Amino acid sequence: MSPHERFKGCHFPSCDVLQAVYYYLRFALNYRDIEEILLDLNVPVDHATIQRWVVTYSAILAGQSHIKIQQNQYNRMISN
Repeated sequence: MSPHERFKGCHFPSCDVLQAVYYYLRFALNYRDIEEILLDLNVPVDHATIQRWVVTYSAILAGQSHIKIQQNQYNRMISN
């Protein structure tokens, strides 16, 4: 699935969506805190929308990071 297909139908730029999901996954923030942060960045979004983004895109991000970790470990094994 291409990056454009992942965000098809989303009314916000993909960078804003990914930033919100990153904040939730990386830091101990709740949806309303992320809503306030994004509002400071001039992205008016509701906390319920952020929750839907986290549910939808966190699995994709976790899968991509897992693949990258495996590739890095494999490359390290070969280079040694």
